[in-house]
Amino acid sequence: RAAGLRLAAFTNGTRHTNADYVSLLTQAGLDIAEHEVFTPANVAAHWYRGRGRRRVLVLGGVGVRQPLRDAGLEVALPEDGDAAVAVDEVLVGWHPEFRLADLEVACRAVWAGARLGTTSNARFFASRGGRMIGVSNAIAAGITSTTGARARVFGQPSALAMRTVLAHLDAPASRTGVIGDDPTLEIAMGRQAGARAIGVLTGIGTAETFAAARAERRADAVFDDAAGVAAWLRAGAAGAAGRRTP
Repeated sequence: RAAGLRLAAFTNGTRHTNADYVSLLTQAGLDIAEHEVFTPANVAAHWYRGRGRRRVLVLGGVGVRQPLRDAGLEVALPEDGDAAVAVDEVLVGWHPEFRLADLEVACRAVWAGARLGTTSNARFFASRGGRMIGVSNAIAAGITSTTGARARVFGQPSALAMRTVLAHLDAPASRTGVIGDDPTLEIAMGRQAGARAIGVLTGIGTAETFAAARAERRADAVFDDAAGVAAWLRAGAAGAAGRRTP
């Protein structure tokens, strides 16, 4: 903000609502407003509304459901039984209470014509205790294996996710930097969009994995932590004094 840059915080997580993520980020010392926070559920809600979808079967908790409801979409749940099959879309997100019955309802909805979507296809992600399984990817893979339907990905590294955030920032990819800890997610998303990709070593990625990444997943710069990124941004802002940079 001191450098005059607009920002957005994008997480592949759908465990929490946007308001909950703001609270968590605030506790971590980050000054983030709710309209600056995005999850794959926000991307999905925007995409569904733009294409006239009305009813979505959700395999996930409040973090998946609430953005859809806020966008005016009707949310069906697996426990609705046969009623849950009459939907336009199936969206899989953070769903640790997943049951075999949920898989069956989702598959029947897809067989009936619903399109399949997932908030993430990441196999795992960083947590305080190390790697955690990518729940939405595992569930969506089960539906795909059963029905043959390919899941549309609404989270990183999808181009759809990047376009949604760029629209919010009102900035072209060429004037945007994507900061992240995973060469296969944030860095890949930024690179394929033509944005500057900036790696940090505070999550999944290590100096070795960043160095070994394929060209299309290689970060333009890698820093030990957010403090290093901040210093780099300040230096860039000082060099661009007098120019307004998104």
